[in-house]
Amino acid sequence: MLASPGAIALRLGPLTVRWDGILFATALAVGFRLAHRRARWERLPADDILRVAQLASAAGMRVAIAGLLWPRHRFGRAAGTSSRTSSAGCGAAFPS
Repeated sequence: MLASPGAIALRLGPLTVRWDGILFATALAVGFRLAHRRARWERLPADDILRVAQLASAAGMRVAIAGLLWPRHRFGRAAGTSSRTSSAGCGAAFPS
């Protein structure tokens, strides 16, 4: 059986690099390269297509980050944590 390498790829002082970040950045770079190459092959304005893809990626990441972090700011703590649990006693937490 293979052992998991863990979530953290490397640490450089206060900077922590995670495997999912490395994979995401690699996939984004490969996608940009393939889009640029395909646009040149079809004689489309490759630089304009690459610029739009970069802006769309940045906007999409910003929306995703805001969607993930907004509940923490709204409730003042990690979303879904509370001392109240469901009536069935299963341990499901409800936001206050």
